[in-house]
Amino acid sequence: MNYTENDFVDKGEVDEDGNYDYIYEYTLYYFTIDNICYVFRSYKDNYREVIFLRKEVDGKILNLNDGEINSDNFKSIIKFLKEKKNKITVNLILAN
Repeated sequence: MNYTENDFVDKGEVDEDGNYDYIYEYTLYYFTIDNICYVFRSYKDNYREVIFLRKEVDGKILNLNDGEINSDNFKSIIKFLKEKKNKITVNLILAN
């Protein structure tokens, strides 16, 4: 399993006072196993939570299936996030 992470800042429009209408700071975590990449996001203001965003295979975004969620590979990713990145909550938002 290969692991990388990148920090991002997403800013909205600047108002007349020079303030942004929103600022989101977050980290994306990428876990690559063979040709599959699992992507998770954690916002800086809620750093103990991480959310599963997507699965990418050869550049295409695909849904997770039940077998993957219970696989040893996926469990090792969750374990890594909890133990090494100090995440308490891992949320999976799955499409129907």
